[in-house]
Amino acid sequence: MLTITPEARHWITRRMDEANLPESAALRVFDRGGLLHMGVDEPRETDKTYKNNNKVILAVSEDAIDKLKNRSLRCQETEQGEALTFAAAPALEG
Repeated sequence: MLTITPEARHWITRRMDEANLPESAALRVFDRGGLLHMGVDEPRETDKTYKNNNKVILAVSEDAIDKLKNRSLRCQETEQGEALTFAAAPALEG
């Protein structure tokens, strides 16, 4: 299962607010030609959705969800500023 760090949730929410997008819009991850892509779109009924403050901020298409098992969506500092990245999810301590 994909996990999202609090920093990534905040980053997505902040960017969506700054862009003045419709309330129904979310960041959507989808598979196209075997590669994962991200874009702003309305969640589809079959998407796995993630919320922040009861608003859907991330939608992952059915065909992309398997590729994101055991992954974590995080913020990372790059030369262009903060960006979202998928990384291996940390192992749970038992």
